[in-house]
Formats: sequence, structure tokens, C-alpha cells
Amino acid sequence: MSDLFPDELTPGWLDGELWGDFIQHRKEIKKPLTETATKRMLRKLERWHAAGVNVNECLERSIINRWQDIYEPDKKPAASSASSYIEDLFAQGYRLDLSKAKKRPE
Repeated sequence: MSDLFPDELTPGWLDGELWGDFIQHRKEIKKPLTETATKRMLRKLERWHAAGVNVNECLERSIINRWQDIYEPDKKPAASSASSYIEDLFAQGYRLDLSKAKKRPE
């Protein structure tokens, strides 16, 4: 899985492969997890899991949306730009139908 969190310590409620993907994602966006951040993030996931939140879905959404943090499904970060807002809508399954778009007057 990672040097920060070995496979044998993976809680049963956490998908080890997905957690490894999240760690790799953080490296790819040039925001690698520190040991302290890893411990805190895992505590947050553990609290959410105990409250009935699908923590694996939270990790997957963060990877797909290129977020550096994790968010509960009903709580999203504020869109920092129009493009991130559109990317989030696209990830949720919304599609734009540009064939019916009005053309700008010349």
C-alpha cells in the first residue's frame, strides 16, 4: 500500500487499493501526505465510517475530482473556479447539450 500505512494495518472498512490510489493521487498533484496528515486523515475516515458514511466513496470522489482533501458526500468544497464547478457537475453525470445552444450575434 504505502510506506506511511502498511497493508497489514489497513482497517477492514477501508479499501486498501483505493487508499493506495489516494496516496498516489496526492503525489501526482504534488501534495504528498506526511505521516501526521495520514494519521489525521485516517482518524477522520474512521469517525465518518462509525457515523455510517461510505468512506471509500469519499476517497474515490476526491481522486476523480483532483481534490487534495476528503469530503463527506453531502459536503463539497466551494468551487474555486468555473472549470472546477463544471468538472464536478460532469463527475456527477451532468452533460451539456451544445447542439441546442444559441449562437452569439455577430
